[in-house]
Amino acid sequence: MDGGLVRPLSAQANLTRQPERGGPPDEPRTTQSALSGPIVSLPTYFTQDGRQDLESVCQTVEFTIGSGMKTLLLTAGDSNYTLQSEPEIRALAQAVIEQSAGRATVIVGTALNWWRGQIIDFARHVVDLGADSVMVARPQPSLGDNPHHEDPVFETYEAVANSVDCGLVLNGVFSMNLLKRLADIPSVVRTQRGRR
Repeated sequence: MDGGLVRPLSAQANLTRQPERGGPPDEPRTTQSALSGPIVSLPTYFTQDGRQDLESVCQTVEFTIGSGMKTLLLTAGDSNYTLQSEPEIRALAQAVIEQSAGRATVIVGTALNWWRGQIIDFARHVVDLGADSVMVARPQPSLGDNPHHEDPVFETYEAVANSVDCGLVLNGVFSMNLLKRLADIPSVVRTQRGRR
């Protein structure tokens, strides 16, 4: 589900973005740089009775950083968000961010079936905790590529970008038309998956 390659948005959409003079801070460029190397997508571990095992997650963070990997990713797929409540996903993000303690870039993804306000609230929360970037999953109910479906998707990404001060990674499948529109949002730095 989340096994796709994370690619620069400019390569995906065949667009190039020039840095703006006097524009926003270097957050998006910092995120772009971190996404150019190896990225470790972290799993969520569970105990035999089904509870989160955050201690094992923290041990994995330590092992990963100690092995020289400096970019950590939490995703709806690999991190098993569907098996967790939103408070548990928040606890997972907090554990990874605190354990990495600034020694790695942390990208935290949103869940697949969240509504716009929930995505924005979660993004603000993880950025306040210290996440370096948010990977926003394309809302599942909006999978069409006609304007009826694409306008709300664009508006969701635009609202998230206006709510947090970090680089955003697009997660999903997008038409070329929508991808070009999304590329105009200054904080959008990468896309995972691809285009139709």
